Amino acid sequence: MKNENPYVETLNFVYDLIHEEARIKIEPKDLVKSIKKIKYASILTSNATGENRAIECANNMLANKFFKNKPLNTFDNVLLNVYSYDDLTLHELDIIVSKIKEKCREDVDPIVANTIHIKAWRVIEMKMLLTK
Repeated sequence: MKNENPYVETLNFVYDLIHEEARIKIEPKDLVKSIKKIKYASILTSNATGENRAIECANNMLANKFFKNKPLNTFDNVLLNVYSYDDLTLHELDIIVSKIKEKCREDVDPIVANTIHIKAWRVIEMKMLLTK
């Protein structure tokens, strides 16, 4: 979803990163790098439950029809916030990041945060901020 003012969605995304309890926080310097001089910003969401929830969450994100017109490898910055209860494993987080990284440009490393969300029992929800 494209917003006429890319700062509105970006600020909401940043607010979630700062306001919610997080196990993995984004470093301020990485955040500034991603939102400095934004010409375009989009935020996408995906979620999944079940035994293969990490793979499904990443695949659901990558299957988003948004990417038909704007492939992931055209963005300069990719920030991921993976919301979960405290049951998310490091292996699951690695699966998600690896799948997303495969579709990014070679010089782009996704910046990742993990936010604990009490209502996300056995669910993984991912928000992705894409900027140019």
